[in-house]
Amino acid sequence: MKKRVTIGLLVATVFLLLGRYYLFEWPLRRALPWSASSIHEHSWDDGFLPDYTYHLRADLSCDQYMNYASRLDLHPHDPAQLRL
Repeated sequence: MKKRVTIGLLVATVFLLLGRYYLFEWPLRRALPWSASSIHEHSWDDGFLPDYTYHLRADLSCDQYMNYASRLDLHPHDPAQLRL
């Protein structure tokens, strides 16, 4: 009986830890490749008003960035700003 409770608690802990990652991480952050480095995130909200800002910066190779942008259907505001 004790062994079943211990295993149940262990399984619940693993699910809670994985669930926290998927529930509270932004999809843009989750979509980054595992090899992304120097990841910086910043978010700000006004509280009552619906003003919200989210910034994500990460170091990626050129190929990884192109795959990331195409997967999320991201386009630069000005195509001339795309620096490769």
